Amino acid sequence: MAAEFASIVLAGGMGRRLGRDKLWVELGGENLPNMVMRTLSALGGPVILVLDRKKPVPALPPSVKVVTDLLPGRGSLGGIYTGLKLSDADRVLAVACDMPFLSIPLLRHLLKLSLDYDVVVPRPKGGLEPLHAVYGRGCLNPMKRLLATPSNRIFDFYHEVRVHYVGDEVVDKLSPGEMSFFNINTPADLEQAQRLVTDRA
Repeated sequence: MAAEFASIVLAGGMGRRLGRDKLWVELGGENLPNMVMRTLSALGGPVILVLDRKKPVPALPPSVKVVTDLLPGRGSLGGIYTGLKLSDADRVLAVACDMPFLSIPLLRHLLKLSLDYDVVVPRPKGGLEPLHAVYGRGCLNPMKRLLATPSNRIFDFYHEVRVHYVGDEVVDKLSPGEMSFFNINTPADLEQAQRLVTDRA
């Protein structure tokens, strides 16, 4: 019997702007991907780490399943497709491995809404957050068709499925300051995250 949902952590980026692989970044004395997975584990359901290729990874909880892209070189779209395809779950909550301040209330809200949609994605003032969204198994074929084209834009298949957009009011209530979407792309982002972790301690 399929699990109700799984969480997938996308760790396929090279971290070029950061200058190192994000898998090995530490934040507040904790490995960044483990920090993300610890938050996701609080939701229940299995956790899957999706890599772009086979490579060394930090020590992970034994319950975490590690998979590699079925279609290498297709970016985050390929990673979401891989996680959904290889999961036993009806739907997956997909987040990037460099989002240390995920909001449990917001994630739970997305999962609750996803019972009635193929995609549930936040759309705050800054635009769509497709790497902080829920995807159902009804997305697999549209994703596969899109992956057969040159496009890597995740939202290019949205018109083929049932999508619910979560707007500003809900996002602001459940993740003040949109901190759930904060990600670490540059050394400046990492410095800011270190300060935030220190302030929260």
